[in-house]
Amino acid sequence: MLIKKVTNTQELNDVFSLRYRVYCLEKGYEKPENYPYGLEIDEYNPYSVHFIGYNGSCPVGTVRLVMSNANGFPMEKYCNVDTRDFCSDARKVAEISRLAVSSVLSKRLSINKHEFTLSLLKELCNIANQVNISCLLAAMSTGLDRLLNRCGIRFTRIGSPVDYHGVRIPYLAHMEDLKNELYENKRDIFEYFFPFQEYSLK
Repeated sequence: MLIKKVTNTQELNDVFSLRYRVYCLEKGYEKPENYPYGLEIDEYNPYSVHFIGYNGSCPVGTVRLVMSNANGFPMEKYCNVDTRDFCSDARKVAEISRLAVSSVLSKRLSINKHEFTLSLLKELCNIANQVNISCLLAAMSTGLDRLLNRCGIRFTRIGSPVDYHGVRIPYLAHMEDLKNELYENKRDIFEYFFPFQEYSLK
């Protein structure tokens, strides 16, 4: 299993193709006819850091980190949330978005989907930490929220549920709070998500 930040055109095409597979064909969230080239794309892609997970040469999962941009964040568009109410410095805010792990491929390749999801989020959080993101946004299903809570990764609900790619609830987490809680209560998860980092409670 290889989880990495996307660095070239082929990997980016793998991201869009995988998103098409999951969002259009497996989940039915999007209409396939809207993406005639089999690539699920939107207006936030140019402002995002993309991540991809492979099993051998087969792309199985992806997620992106949407950075501050003139279009705002997907959460603001779809969840009726003004992120400025919660995070004052827009330059240090980013949104976890387009998390997609293929259920079909996970089953076929005997991959633990939850572990794969956490590996993607680990890589994303590591990069967010490196570029000094202080506030992470996420529109999550209750299932993903429960998975993260079991690992001690707690986001705060900031809005009402909406029907967007299934029922989604807007959440946020301040990076320092998240790291402090993990360091104090789930040291193994902290060391998994932020390896080799010297740290003390803030």
